[in-house]
Amino acid sequence: MLAEELPKNAVKVGDTKDASDRKYTVEFEIAGGKTAKVAAGESKVFELQDVTKEFHWYNVAGNERIRERVANDANFNWVKISRAGNGAIEWTFYRAK
Repeated sequence: MLAEELPKNAVKVGDTKDASDRKYTVEFEIAGGKTAKVAAGESKVFELQDVTKEFHWYNVAGNERIRERVANDANFNWVKISRAGNGAIEWTFYRAK
């Protein structure tokens, strides 16, 4: 689920960075069986389907779909994804009850 902001009880449990190109839209599954889509230059917060330590995401451009993986040492169920103008990704992981 796309959210305007994190729940008040969300606690940051980690962060990491990934490379990507601005030509790609980043896509991954979120709560409600929906697909998150984040373009270069955007920053969004999502609730995931389950508590996890990792999930797969995709770089998507036209017919090109490249599978990637992001992981964290601690369990999380919310993620903030921030993409720079050049496409670089910053993931921030949160745990909310």
